Formats: sequence, C-alpha cells, structure tokens
Amino acid sequence: MRTLALFSILWALQGCALFFQAPAVEIVDVKIQTLGLSSGTAEVVLDVTNQGGREMAISGFLYEIEVRGPADQADWAALAEGFHNQELKIPGHETQRVKVPVPFQYSALGVALQSFLSEGEVPYRLKGEVWFGGSSMGLQIPFRSRGSIRP
Repeated sequence: MRTLALFSILWALQGCALFFQAPAVEIVDVKIQTLGLSSGTAEVVLDVTNQGGREMAISGFLYEIEVRGPADQADWAALAEGFHNQELKIPGHETQRVKVPVPFQYSALGVALQSFLSEGEVPYRLKGEVWFGGSSMGLQIPFRSRGSIRP
C-alpha cells in the first residue's frame, strides 16, 4: 500500500513538470562592479521570459557561463558558475530583467579578451537551471542560451 501511495505521488509530481515550460534566458548586458588584485565581480543582466501562460514563481538560478575564443580557435572556456538566490514572479508570456552578481577570476578572462580584440564581441553560452519552490521540494527546469556580448 505504501509503495502504491509513493508511486502515485511521484507520478503526480512528474505530471506537474509537464505544465512548466523552460524559460528563455538571455544575457542583455554585463557591467563590472568591483575589481580586486586577482578577481572581480560583474553584474550580468538577464532577460528571463516566461514562455508559458501561467505565472512562474522563481526562487533562484543555477548558472554556468562559458565564453568562446576567436573563431579560428573555437575554444570555449568557463568564465563563471554559481547560484543566485532571488525570488521573483513572472506573469505568463512576460519578460523580467534580473541582475545577477557574478564573481570571476582574471585568469578566466583571457579567452574572452582574445575574442573581443579579434572580433569586437564575445560569444557566450549560458546554461543552468531555474529553481521553483524550496531547495528540498522544489522543481528545477534547465535552460540554455547562446549569443554574443558586444561592449
């Protein structure tokens, strides 16, 4: 009986995931906030678009940002990763701007600098998860995005 009840609960939770569409997440701006001797913090501005018709109640973002070197190299390097804890609600089919403080090491900027100097832009890949609800009982929906940052 317990097994049947547990199976029913898990099946229902899986069904709830079908009602959520992955949000579209795009980097729209990057601003340097602080600079230290070996690291700094950038403010990465994201547009988060709720592609579904229901309101999204977000509790945070898990992210990883990679940048590509010049086109002739095609190497991708990890620039930053982390978790940004921010609660917000996005109505259906609307976009909300989110500012995420992103710590970085200068050593990770080499590939991005090469790309900027040779092409005038920095291609990026952004991937992660949008977290709904709490960390113990919440739902994580993955997202992926790519584009170019043009300073």
